[in-house]
Amino acid sequence: MRRSPLGWLPALLAVLLVACRGGQAPAPPPEEIVNRAVEMMSGAAGFHFSIDRSGAPAFLDANETISFRRADGVYVAPDKARATVRVIVPGIIAEVSMVAVGDRYWETNLLTREWVELPAGQAFNPADLFSAGDGLQAALKTGLTGLTYGGMVELEELPGLPLYQVSGTLDTSQLFGLTSGLIGPGAAPVQVWVHPETFETYRIVITESAGAAELEPTVWQVDFWQFGATESIDPPIP
Repeated sequence: MRRSPLGWLPALLAVLLVACRGGQAPAPPPEEIVNRAVEMMSGAAGFHFSIDRSGAPAFLDANETISFRRADGVYVAPDKARATVRVIVPGIIAEVSMVAVGDRYWETNLLTREWVELPAGQAFNPADLFSAGDGLQAALKTGLTGLTYGGMVELEELPGLPLYQVSGTLDTSQLFGLTSGLIGPGAAPVQVWVHPETFETYRIVITESAGAAELEPTVWQVDFWQFGATESIDPPIP
């Protein structure tokens, strides 16, 4: 029996279709994307992070004179962190260094630059925020509702790297105590960008509604990189 000279056409079309799609497997459901991202972050030995705030101020003190602007640092599981925190005080932008080891916390004085140990719970401690047991990971796992998948999206800072984008609403009351009242309580839209193969979380954006009509929303952008990286973090020497 002779084959049609065009018998190979369906197979070729199938190959071309896969090639046009880049061979990308269908994305998992958004709930699975978030759960796998949480598991990956919770099991990491450590990672680098940045926390950037824009919009309405988030004050660090009861007198509302010092507002949080940005933090860059490293977290080492299960309870260590070191960061440089940028704050805004009337007329200037200043930086404060912080170190957390277990239940102890130190930061540099804004004026003298000397290290001062503060009682637990009296300052924003990234080690608490990223704690695998009850930190940001737990909030994402149990406090996200209305999840939707937004497709493969590239971050402007990482062209050529498509990431899963998932959106939903986050119950920020779980973050209120972990951030010394900087975030929450309430419900806020959230977006999460996750690597499609490693399920590393690259970015989380939380948008809190403004408390007054004349204020902008407070937007928190949390970026992660170098998952698995660890550093030696010891108590500072005065």
